[in-house]
Amino acid sequence: MEVTKRTYQKHKTEKKITVKHYLITNVKNDDELGNPTYPIYVQVTYKRKNTKFKSKVPYTYLSELPVLPVFDSFSSYEKYYFGNIKNEFDCALTRDLNFINWLVEQQISQRGEQFDISELPKLYHSESFELSNFIESSLKKEIQKTLCDITGFNVSNRFLIYAQFPVSYNSSPLINLEFYLHKYPELISLKTEYSSHIWLYSMYEELGDSSNGLFRNPMFGVIDQNDGHIISFPPTIFDYLTNIFQKRLSDNFQDLKVVNHIISDINILFSKYYDGYINSI
Repeated sequence: MEVTKRTYQKHKTEKKITVKHYLITNVKNDDELGNPTYPIYVQVTYKRKNTKFKSKVPYTYLSELPVLPVFDSFSSYEKYYFGNIKNEFDCALTRDLNFINWLVEQQISQRGEQFDISELPKLYHSESFELSNFIESSLKKEIQKTLCDITGFNVSNRFLIYAQFPVSYNSSPLINLEFYLHKYPELISLKTEYSSHIWLYSMYEELGDSSNGLFRNPMFGVIDQNDGHIISFPPTIFDYLTNIFQKRLSDNFQDLKVVNHIISDINILFSKYYDGYINSI
């Protein structure tokens, strides 16, 4: 059943985008208490073509989803988002709705008529849009770039660079850096170029401020109706580019120096690696 719908037309040559959330009520799973739960799906329409996929918003007990406002712009969306939201579930749906619209708009802006809406499910579900993945990938590229500068390995082919200076994608950037520091002590300059906080970003994302867990906040999650705990959504590139991430960081961390260091370092990484990162997805 329809829950959200956003349509707009900025210019007469621009195609309309429509996003709808709905329940699959003929597919249900019972929780441990015997209550029925239903998966939430999304239908997106663009240029008279439809695509459907499962939403990242967790399942719900509801037989009908709540009706949310229609948003005409990101400014009205942000006003609603930071205003009096009915509950965390509405917040999660709203965030999902605007993430999808942002993602489609981004693809249209970059690729124009070459973008096909059938590609959206893969883009939507890709973990590449998680901010932590971007940060860790960028820091590992910084390690490889600095190693090339130190050794005079002057090639631009990223596959050759990886073969010369492999990094472990299962380990943090800091562990990769410490591994190469034994052989190339000059790398210490890179370790100090960025603050210690960005090298430990994954811990800040997971734990937040020890006195106030940032990413346990409903802005990045929705309450699981089974037991009341919050199912977290990792911050995404969308959250960073629309300043949601920066606002939650500032609101929830007590040490503003940490906040400023993290945001400053992320800004540097975006200026260096964002375009290549998105185009590689």
